[in-house]
Amino acid sequence: MSHIDCVQIEYSPWCLDHEHDGVIDTCRELGVTIVAYSPLGRGVLTGQYRDVSAFTGSNDNRGTIPKYTEYLQKNLELVDALELIAQRKGCTVGQLCIAWVAAQGAIPIPGTKQIGRLEENWGANAVQLSDEEQEAIRTVSNANKPIGAR
Repeated sequence: MSHIDCVQIEYSPWCLDHEHDGVIDTCRELGVTIVAYSPLGRGVLTGQYRDVSAFTGSNDNRGTIPKYTEYLQKNLELVDALELIAQRKGCTVGQLCIAWVAAQGAIPIPGTKQIGRLEENWGANAVQLSDEEQEAIRTVSNANKPIGAR
């Protein structure tokens, strides 16, 4: 019998799929660490992408995915709702999302190519979320579930 130490899954307020398909529950039951890739929804949860043109005309694969192109404007409703919570908390929406993933017991691994974004992401360590704030994030995530194939 093999032992599994960790499972890497996409997990963020942008992607709650594994809360409903049994993966997270099983990991918790078995004591398997969850490593969450794309805790910023491939950057969309940072709020910096407001137009599909950011993903088209380059080698950016998001430009071929409906969730980031054809449905981007609808999906930004989640970002807008999260930004309101982040403003009240005094942090960026990206920091809020990373802190939320960590508060769920997962290890967030946001990717970046820029020092400034790395520093911003690191700042999520200072963001402490109450149970009520965590629930507010979950509520807006469930009310504004991103649509479109990924």
